[in-house]
Amino acid sequence: MTVSWVTGHARPVHKLLGCEHKARLSHHQDILQTRRFQLRCVLEQPLVVAQGAMVRGELRLTAHSRQSYDVHLTLTAPPFQPGMPPQTVRRSC
Repeated sequence: MTVSWVTGHARPVHKLLGCEHKARLSHHQDILQTRRFQLRCVLEQPLVVAQGAMVRGELRLTAHSRQSYDVHLTLTAPPFQPGMPPQTVRRSC
């Protein structure tokens, strides 16, 4: 699933928290599906973003045997200083 948002303030981005998305998730075909999920994924190294910067990424949830999900997150933000490369962070939680 693709994620993106425009930052409201200049600040470090160090976590993705309380994400609600209209998705259909279930652990088994006979169990009713839910339309909400919440997650927390703390980044090992924050992205430093300017006000109004677009942060984009990809979120992948993989079901595992503990009736939960492994979270795989990739986020990309524009460089904080001109002339620097875009910032990219990958994290599995």
